[in-house]
Amino acid sequence: MNDVVLVALIGAFGTIAAGLPAVLIERARRENNGDHAIVRRKLRELGLQIEKVSTKIGSVDGKLEGHLNSHKDGDSNSELNRRTKSGK
Repeated sequence: MNDVVLVALIGAFGTIAAGLPAVLIERARRENNGDHAIVRRKLRELGLQIEKVSTKIGSVDGKLEGHLNSHKDGDSNSELNRRTKSGK
């Protein structure tokens, strides 16, 4: 009788010892996949925001270029107007 109980206990501990790492590994894998999904979503969102910023920069760049060119074209007129208004 004692031998049967001992064998049953050894079998139970063996099953637990073999099954516990498998359960922990599976749990870690699920958490890892979940974490990767979150990071993947955030990277997509960041990419969309970067595209919007790039579009805005392109728009501002074009307006700034036009503004600077208008100063170059009218630079001598602007200086003459400033001197006339200031009395110098």
